[in-house]
Amino acid sequence: MTWRWTTKHWRATLTAALLTLALIVTGCVKNPVSGAEEFSLMSEDQELAKGAELYPKYTQQFNGLPADDPGLQAYVRRVGGWLAKNSHRPELPWEFNVVNSSQINAYAIPGGKVSITRGLITRMNSEDELAFVLGHEIGHVAARHSAAQYTRGVLVTAAVLGVAIAVSDSDYRELGVMAANVGGVLLLASYSRDQEREADALGMEYMARAGYNPKAAVDVLNLFQSLQKREPSAVETLLASHPLSAERIENAGDDLKIKLGWATARAYNTRDFNQALARQKARKPAYAAMDKADDDYQAKRYDRAAQNYRQASAMLPQEGLFKARLARVELDLRQFGPALEHARQGATLRPDLYETNHVLGAAYLVNNQFGPALAATKNAETFLANNDNRFLIGLCYEKLGERDKAKAIYQAVRQLDPKGQAGDYAAKRLRALR
Repeated sequence: MTWRWTTKHWRATLTAALLTLALIVTGCVKNPVSGAEEFSLMSEDQELAKGAELYPKYTQQFNGLPADDPGLQAYVRRVGGWLAKNSHRPELPWEFNVVNSSQINAYAIPGGKVSITRGLITRMNSEDELAFVLGHEIGHVAARHSAAQYTRGVLVTAAVLGVAIAVSDSDYRELGVMAANVGGVLLLASYSRDQEREADALGMEYMARAGYNPKAAVDVLNLFQSLQKREPSAVETLLASHPLSAERIENAGDDLKIKLGWATARAYNTRDFNQALARQKARKPAYAAMDKADDDYQAKRYDRAAQNYRQASAMLPQEGLFKARLARVELDLRQFGPALEHARQGATLRPDLYETNHVLGAAYLVNNQFGPALAATKNAETFLANNDNRFLIGLCYEKLGERDKAKAIYQAVRQLDPKGQAGDYAAKRLRALR
């Protein structure tokens, strides 16, 4: 078949080219670390706005904060805040937290928002090791690495959209959804090796300025290397966004010898670290049981999953996440009464989580309590908006006889998730409501 360019195709291609050119000529920002002028599609004001928007969402996606441990959060805020004051961008509204995930990971969001997982911090042995990980993430923000990734990704997406529009005879709704969603995905995209090297160097510089021993940086990198060999799945997410190489470890060692030897005689701070981590380290068996249950659930071994969630809950009764996940298993087993009981307990213990409220909404729904189901799913949406929960809200409205509201939500879900499960369910409900 011979391709023929039409006026539409030429117009679309020209529009994409002009858009790309306009983007290129409008964005120049000084790099806070190097002082050089760099092309960027993200200004500092946009950094701050994006960080404020995304930080709570990512915190929810990583299961919120660990239950009943405000002392740990205060400790990490103190350490991170002191490092940030010694960085190239002390004026940012920095925030630091520990998120309740067993993954071994840490991440930074533009605008000075940094998180470390429970799974990583409980593997550490000193405040100095913590300082390197936080300092490394501060380095990514200071050098505007996420803004650079965002800029590169938007330019590539603009070019791809231009080609896609030019060769497509269909409508552009799916392409529009792709363009609208690109920003949030790119902000946590994988860093380059050069960016990782720079973040390592900056993290070591900041921790040395702040009074820590930068030798801990090599300890942390060696820990990651060891885990990569012994427990590759544990560090898969971390290494996907933070590539590890022997070169990184060698470069860190060189920096110690050449630039930071003056700080390597300092004693590691283990006392304050151990005090701050005592509660979480004591809880490791409970979360290990949860992790086993999660694996069982993914493999559809529902009875074993329920048993492990119960074991986790017995060891740590105040963690409502265990109750919510037990309720989720019971929903799959069609044990609707016990599911509602455990979902209520989970949401009572942890009203601050998307997951506990979402599961509660589902449990109310299957028990034909549509008003409470709507309230719970709407509450879940205040923490994190996604198509699975939107579909449940639509279903609640349908069951309550509010067909127009239900149809509007189903239409939105179908457009936002045209090829996903939620979009498929929404399309089926729309056909049923004709």
